[in-house]
Amino acid sequence: MEFDGDYHAYFGDDNPELLAFDGLQQKYTKDDNIFIVLTAKNGDVFTKENLLAIEELTAKAWKTPFSTHVDEITNFQHTIGLTMMTFMWRIYHLMKWRSTPTNSSKKKRDYLL
Repeated sequence: MEFDGDYHAYFGDDNPELLAFDGLQQKYTKDDNIFIVLTAKNGDVFTKENLLAIEELTAKAWKTPFSTHVDEITNFQHTIGLTMMTFMWRIYHLMKWRSTPTNSSKKKRDYLL
C-alpha cells in the first residue's frame, strides 16, 4: 500500500494558493511528515511486548534529525466535539466531585474525557 502525501499531486502547477503556500514555506519553514505503520503478527498490538517495541521506536524517532514531534498510540492527541450543555454538565460534576471531602485526598480523576 502506498500513500502520496505530497499535496502538489492534487493541484495544478499554476494554482495561486499553492504558489503562495510554497512561497511561505520557502521563506519561513516547511513541515514534512513520515508515517510508520506497524502491524502485530499476533493480531494484538496491545501486548506488553508490542507496546515496548512501539515505545522503543518512538524514542528512536525523537532522535531523528530535525524532528519536532512524534505521535504514537500513547501520546496521540484526540479531540471530541461536545455541545455546550454536555460540557457544562461535565464541568459541574467535576467541580462537585472535587469539592466533596471524601474525594479531596484521592488521586485526581479526569471526568472530562
